[in-house]
This record gives sequence, structure tokens and C-alpha cells, in this order.
Amino acid sequence: LEPSDARALRVYVVEGENDAISMQERWLSNGVTGCLAIASNGSNNTLDALQAAGVEAAYVISDHPLRGRGEVWLRGMLSTASELPTLVFRGWRELDTVPGMAKDPDEVLAHGGYDVFQRVVVSEVDKWFAPVDVWALDRTLEEATLLGPDDVREKTALAVSFGECVRNAAQLSQFVDRVCQRLTLTPAIVRGLIVRSKDD
Repeated sequence: LEPSDARALRVYVVEGENDAISMQERWLSNGVTGCLAIASNGSNNTLDALQAAGVEAAYVISDHPLRGRGEVWLRGMLSTASELPTLVFRGWRELDTVPGMAKDPDEVLAHGGYDVFQRVVVSEVDKWFAPVDVWALDRTLEEATLLGPDDVREKTALAVSFGECVRNAAQLSQFVDRVCQRLTLTPAIVRGLIVRSKDD
């Protein structure tokens, strides 16, 4: 891709080649333009490389968080990318309306879910994708509901674990402030542990 061409595309990053091929084939057969699906083939840092190619933002779709290995791959991707603005897909509950218990985008499309997939992933992109810091905050708070009010050490570890996925400095600052306010944690401690883990 030339940088000028890349800037005109909305780029979706998925885990597997079959996901990317299925998405691209459906878009081509339905006359959808302006969207490009790219497979990461593992958890290598492909996001910053996309920025070098002219891509201005990446829309990352992991496999299903329960039926696939979605979050393992996703966290690996996010924690090794620092430059490219990245948005994370949060719409698997909507895709679960497609019959077949799909575990990844390829299976959603194979089970006849193109219309739902197109609505959720493309047409309603602002609704179902969130910046990394927002995703990290939501996941931290979700996991924290399993902890008791006095489990400060466990809550701190949880905040640090998800904070490690937030590589942009401004987004990290927002994440730390918000998560510490919600979980009654000490911002300096959380921020220090995240920075230390990134330096290791």
C-alpha cells in the first residue's frame, strides 16, 4: 500500500488469515469499499508497522473472549504497540446473535452472519469499538467485581495487568486516574508498577 491509499482505508486487524480472507471476500462480493482486513498471524507487533505504511488507526477484532483465545492474543498485540491509535472491538455479544456459537469472525460469516457482522463491525463502528484505555478500564472493573472491597493488592495487580496494554502516554494517564478513582487505589503506585513492567 502507498501511504495515501492506506489513509483512505479503515484497517481491521484480526488474528487469523481465514478471518481476514473471509471478511475481505464478503466485502468484495457485497461491493463494500474502504475496508481492509489484515491478519496478524500471532501476537507479533504489526500495529506500529501499519502506521509506518500510512495507516492512521487500527480496529482490532479478537476471537471470541470465551470460545476463542481472543484476549490472550489481544493483550499481546496491545502491549507491544505504542504508536498507532488503536481501537478494540467490544461487540461479541451482538455477534452471538448469529447461530452456531462462532469463535472468530470467519465462523460468524460462515454461519450466515454477514448482515449482523457488517452492521456491528462496519456500520456501527463508533458504538462497538473503544480506545485502548476505555477497553482496559472496562475490563479491569469487570474483573474487579469478583474481588472483595478490601482486596487492595489484587485490585492493584488487576489494574496494572490491564494498564500494561495501554501504551500511549496520554491514554495511560487517563486510565490510571479513572481506574484508581473507581477502585480506590493509589495512582502513584499503580502508575509506577505499570511503568516498571514496561521497562522490564
